[in-house]
Parts: sequence; structure tokens; C-alpha cells
Amino acid sequence: MREPPPQSKAPLSEAEFLRALPAVNTTCRVLGVLWVLRNEPLDMVRPPDPHPASAQGTPALPKGPQRPW
Repeated sequence: MREPPPQSKAPLSEAEFLRALPAVNTTCRVLGVLWVLRNEPLDMVRPPDPHPASAQGTPALPKGPQRPW
């Protein structure tokens, strides 16, 4: 913002409102930087998932002596 916040609740004119907004090129730069920072790099290698969704519902086998039958 290019102007300090208003000190009263008086209505603003359109010229005062537009004067308070940042310049268009500044807004575009900020939005571009935020877009780049929020996206993951396309060449980033993700580590494998230690708990895949297919193994979450399977119960663990009991550990004990092996039965011959």
C-alpha cells in the first residue's frame, strides 16, 4: 500500500482509493514470486512413501513358532 491506513471511517473517493493501491507492476511481481515459491520444482525427486496406502489396512502377522502343518 502506498498510503497509510485511514484514521477515520469517512467514505473514500475513487481517486483516494486508487492512490492507496500499489502499482500494477509491483503487484505482478509479488504474485509471480508467490506462485514460484508455492509450486514444487518439476525436477524434484520425492522419497518413497514409508507407509503406502495399500499397506495401511493389512494386519501384522503374529511372530511365534512356525507350525509344521
